[in-house]
Amino acid sequence: MGAVARLVCAYPGVIVTVGVLLAAASIWIVATRFNVVNNTNDLLSPKLPSKKYYDELKNDFGSDYRFIVLIQSPDPVQNRRAADEIGTYLETLKPQITTVLSKIDFSAVKPRLLFTRSPDELEKIADQIEDQVNLQKQTEDKNQKIQQMALDLNSILSEADQKFDDKYLRDKKNWPDFKKFVAQFVSILNKVAAQADGKTLAQEESKVSTDDNALDDFDANEMLAEHEYFSLQGGQSVLVFAYTDEKAQEKDSASPFSNTTQRIRDKLKELESKYPGAKLELTGEPALDTDQAEEANSDALHAGLITMGLIIGLFFFSYRTFLRPTFAILVLIMGVLWSLGFALVAVGHFNILSIAVIPMVLGIGIDFGIQILGRYEEELGHGRTINQAVTTALQHTGVAIITGGSTTAAAFFTL
Repeated sequence: MGAVARLVCAYPGVIVTVGVLLAAASIWIVATRFNVVNNTNDLLSPKLPSKKYYDELKNDFGSDYRFIVLIQSPDPVQNRRAADEIGTYLETLKPQITTVLSKIDFSAVKPRLLFTRSPDELEKIADQIEDQVNLQKQTEDKNQKIQQMALDLNSILSEADQKFDDKYLRDKKNWPDFKKFVAQFVSILNKVAAQADGKTLAQEESKVSTDDNALDDFDANEMLAEHEYFSLQGGQSVLVFAYTDEKAQEKDSASPFSNTTQRIRDKLKELESKYPGAKLELTGEPALDTDQAEEANSDALHAGLITMGLIIGLFFFSYRTFLRPTFAILVLIMGVLWSLGFALVAVGHFNILSIAVIPMVLGIGIDFGIQILGRYEEELGHGRTINQAVTTALQHTGVAIITGGSTTAAAFFTL
């Protein structure tokens, strides 16, 4: 450490320039290579038996890593139309989306839908059909009777024309036969009048039409529409599923399918204006992973800025000066940049755990600057020269800092 101190005191400009150049290179590395492992499954070692079994399960049967769209509104018909449109849109998001389930095609079972009805409903339908058959039979019988009566009426009118003849009626011996004919004639006319009135048949038709019509209640198309969608709460909530291909994960996103998630949410927001009163939301593991990764990155950034602001405020409050705290903070920023650049070169990425420790690195890292600066100023207060103060600070406090920094690095290395 004494040799390091002599080197720093001999070539301060070179040391600072090298440090700044390394920081600038780290900034370039972070800007071009920054990557956070966005799949939580990748945090597990592939050597773990549980991870091996899970990978075998996925290879054999696939996974349920899927998007789920929830459609909610009081109008079931509108929900179905929205599900159809969303399903069509999700089909365009290949290769990330492999399979879309917006509804089940029941057209093949439509000719056999009576198998889906309860025994009570089937009995009602059978009674209805029997009533209609009886009514049809009555109608046919009525038509036959009318035709027969028409023939009888024609013949009796022809006979009446003969019997009402003057010559026939003047013969008294014809009167008994004439009376029988008149009685028969009146009876036939009454029957014709009753059949022409049609009250009895009309009453039967009215009775059938006003009964509960099981066939009308059985709307096959409505039944299919109700059951072919993944609906809840009587159709007021409808689900659409979109399965993903883990081989088509997005490498330039916060999570495996961040870009796809955002496109789906933009489409749902657009459709909400098209379907008034409908609420369209996206969930499922890919969407939740996206939210988790974005929240982790955002919180890490905000926490880092807050930490840096607090450090700067405490520094200025404690030292009552501007220059030396500024140097310590600049060195802290340079050290963090070196660490980020080294991690991206040596490891190649961060994960959702390591990215979250950056605010802690800031809080812990400033301690090293505080200790060096405190010992340096203490030596100056004892009348030492600048070179002597730097050398003493590095030889004594610097050794403690290296030890403390190494143990902290070892702790973070486990992550």
